[in-house]
Amino acid sequence: SSAASDVYKRQVIYVIVLFAAGSMHHSGTGFTPRVVTRLEAGMEALGNRLLDDMLPRGETDFQEAYASPFPTTIIAELLGIPAEEHRLFRRMSDNLTATYNEPDPAVSSPPRAAFDRYFQDVIDHRRSCLQDAGISPISHRS
Repeated sequence: SSAASDVYKRQVIYVIVLFAAGSMHHSGTGFTPRVVTRLEAGMEALGNRLLDDMLPRGETDFQEAYASPFPTTIIAELLGIPAEEHRLFRRMSDNLTATYNEPDPAVSSPPRAAFDRYFQDVIDHRRSCLQDAGISPISHRS
């Protein structure tokens, strides 16, 4: 049946994503087993939502529909990026990773600069919020 097929596809994709995430992120990075366990429910909910959006379309670009938004959304949430800016963050991430196989490293300068500007704005805003609350930042940018 179609429902059984959808469940099977969901399980296969979920196992692939968990295996890939586990092998990439459990080896010395911030994604320790404890952190992954804490994030697991949200990751599962996000994965299910992306699959629910993807499956009715039939054929689709897996990279566009799942493989890109899944990790970039999780990373955006870990960094405290507001939900309304997740698409922007994903677009910046996709633009940067598109340069990874380019022979000329200068090709990555514009997307890196976009990230630098974005995160400097985030840092400046957070510092401003701290100062507005009467809290002085410990370190200042020179």
